[in-house]
Amino acid sequence: KEIDTLVRLLPKLRWPLPYPVFVALCKSVPLISIDLAIMPDPKHLLLTYRKDEFYDNWHIPGMILRQNEPVRAKLKRIARGELGIGISNIRFAGYSEYWDVRHYWIGLLFVAQPVGTPRDGEYFHINRLPKKFLRSQAPEIKLLRELKQ
Repeated sequence: KEIDTLVRLLPKLRWPLPYPVFVALCKSVPLISIDLAIMPDPKHLLLTYRKDEFYDNWHIPGMILRQNEPVRAKLKRIARGELGIGISNIRFAGYSEYWDVRHYWIGLLFVAQPVGTPRDGEYFHINRLPKKFLRSQAPEIKLLRELKQ
């Protein structure tokens, strides 16, 4: 009976999900994160700071991909919504998979150049990141360091 109820209710979910539903979902299925490395040049990377119940550190900006949301639209939403900038020269850098405090992620990493000045975050040299950096994104940093610009 519980399964029948769950199957009946799942199609009714709309983003943004109620927080308890989101946390339960994170523990149940892998989620896809679209991460956007803003790099004005090959050696500098924009990081934003996040402090909430799960994280307290710098990270590459990103968002979870929602049902039926095109990846390019998500990238523009991250740039405009989180950072207040446009982006150009968007390219796919690679993927990573990782486990963090909440769940299992698959991260799709894209690189772009900024158009405008970000309203949030700070640029760091790719080889001199802050100590309080989201360690689950270390594979993405490795991809960025190996990127042929």
